[in-house]
Amino acid sequence: MKKITLLILLGFGFFLNINAQTSLLPKSFETVPQQYVNNSIEITVEKQYLNIPIKNKSAKKKVTFIVDGKAEPENDIEIADSEADWWAFRDISQYKGKKITIIVNNALASSTFLKSIFQSDTIVGTHNLYSEKYRPQLHFTPRRGMKGDVNGLVYYDGEYHLFIQHNPYGVMWGNMHWGHAVSKDLVHWKELPIALYPDKLGTMFSGTAAVDWTNSGGFQTGSEKPIILAYAEAGNPITNGIAYSNDKGRTWTKYENNPVLPYFKNGNRDPKLFWYEKENKWVMVLNTDHRDSTHYFVFSSKDLKNWKYMSEIPTKKTQEDCPELFEIPLQGKPNETRWVFYGGKADYYVGNFDGTSFSAENGPNILNRGNSFYASLVFNDIPKTDGRLILMPASGIPTPEMPFSGSVGLPVSLTLHQTSEGLRIFAYPVKELEQLRTTSINIKNKTVKSKLDALKNVKGELFDILTEIELKDAKTFTFTIKGIPLIYNVERNELSYRNVKAKLVPVNGKISLRMLIDRTSFDVFGNKGQFYMPLGVMPDENDNSISLTVEGGNIKVNSMDIYNLKSIWQ
Repeated sequence: MKKITLLILLGFGFFLNINAQTSLLPKSFETVPQQYVNNSIEITVEKQYLNIPIKNKSAKKKVTFIVDGKAEPENDIEIADSEADWWAFRDISQYKGKKITIIVNNALASSTFLKSIFQSDTIVGTHNLYSEKYRPQLHFTPRRGMKGDVNGLVYYDGEYHLFIQHNPYGVMWGNMHWGHAVSKDLVHWKELPIALYPDKLGTMFSGTAAVDWTNSGGFQTGSEKPIILAYAEAGNPITNGIAYSNDKGRTWTKYENNPVLPYFKNGNRDPKLFWYEKENKWVMVLNTDHRDSTHYFVFSSKDLKNWKYMSEIPTKKTQEDCPELFEIPLQGKPNETRWVFYGGKADYYVGNFDGTSFSAENGPNILNRGNSFYASLVFNDIPKTDGRLILMPASGIPTPEMPFSGSVGLPVSLTLHQTSEGLRIFAYPVKELEQLRTTSINIKNKTVKSKLDALKNVKGELFDILTEIELKDAKTFTFTIKGIPLIYNVERNELSYRNVKAKLVPVNGKISLRMLIDRTSFDVFGNKGQFYMPLGVMPDENDNSISLTVEGGNIKVNSMDIYNLKSIWQ
């Protein structure tokens, strides 16, 4: 293959030589309108971060990084040509002593942004990192950039690994990478360097993670078991590949013969991967798109590299995207299990999986009744001694003027119950969240006719509120928390926030509520997890009060415990 040398004259006074294989250079290098140029800069890596100025809603530029002599796929970046709204960063510490070239296509000849890019050992804005105005204090968010789908939840050697769809260079969707964070307690998270970068097969779309305990793929090189990532490669066409880590998820290597599953149907993305112990094989479920429905296809493999088709799972269109398939025991009967299947919106089916195909007993049933939930996964490889199924979803609402967007939903434990309506999943916050509790107020046996006076002096930003309410003859009661009303209509057995409404049926004339209150979200749980309503809200920043008001009669507060909470970032 021929090599070329580009000699580029920069506007700030020196020449740059770039040596690269012609096949690695982006196609947009071929022609550039006369009023535009390919601006470029070469740096020798000396520090940990490369800082890039971002101006939201500005014209996107095609940016290519040539790292250690290899050109990466283009990124669309809103590079600031004047004052930056915020600074994106890239961890370049692994390339110390090597050269990185940054090439910006379709940039005006007068642009000066390349002069602003600089290296440092800290990211810009550390003075208020994690304390920004709209930064969630109970939910994980990336330091900078967009968070999309939750990916690859897996537990290994005392750490919970959380991966996310991530645009490190913008707060809107695009440039899909896999962000990565770890936690020892599901509460306090440490963000690690990006796990997966785009490559010649495409940007990195959603998928899952699992530990290869038997080294079935042959990737193990040391004493640690390989952690496997299965992901969609969003090129043209979309395919599916795997990557692995032999150092507890600190560095990642993509399988050299990717894709392991080539294109076969429209979409064919978002692989759900798990080990099916009964037959000593891997199972992968993929989503595909259809006009009036969504179909999921099931594959199996003995070695993670060679896959064969097993079956198809047709569902209603409401499913869409990221499939999830897991086994769950019936509450109180640990030896009796079912399998649960759902797509991105988690309208789930309860049934059975025989290692080849899934058959539904009932569904679709509703798990999420809020407005801030999508693309959830359960953790793979939770130890059997723990016994829990722990789920985390994508969540979040627009947060103006912030250098990040999106958040990850609170971790909840899933249990399967026999109810009057049939088998249903309950979701309830994991016990680890209780460590955030600080001061509390406790109220018992209070009849409320109009307003609960005991709350008039309760103030705070973050709360964990648990209450049991006997409904009596009231028509409605309303919790107003930080200016946000949550209304329960007794006649309709309905809890509502604005246009979000869902049934919460009393048990023996009573309902129980647990509400975890963050800066831009309220996670509401009813009747010990039978009801799950994650809400994205925008509270009144000047109102830190809580009130309980009643209309049309009385209620009795049998108990109410209100805890102030610490931030997960402390």
